[in-house]
Amino acid sequence: MWGILLELAGGFLFGAAVALIVSTIIDASVVKDKAKEKYPNKSLKLLIKSKNTRKVDVGIYNRKTGEHYDDIQIESEKGVSESLYEGQELYA
Repeated sequence: MWGILLELAGGFLFGAAVALIVSTIIDASVVKDKAKEKYPNKSLKLLIKSKNTRKVDVGIYNRKTGEHYDDIQIESEKGVSESLYEGQELYA
């Protein structure tokens, strides 16, 4: 599958974020797949908090209650799809 590097990155309000490195262009399906790998048995709401040309910061929330689970950062040298935008909500 994808080569993934897990490391702790500091400083989000509710704890450390996980940085994920992928070898494909980051699009909605990549964001959903990475969140579901981390929380496989949860119904999730994903919020694109920020986006630039090579990474996205994603907030992971409980789909029903809105409880904040975690933040992840997904990076790729191949870039980020134009279909993703800041403030976008995805569901997985």
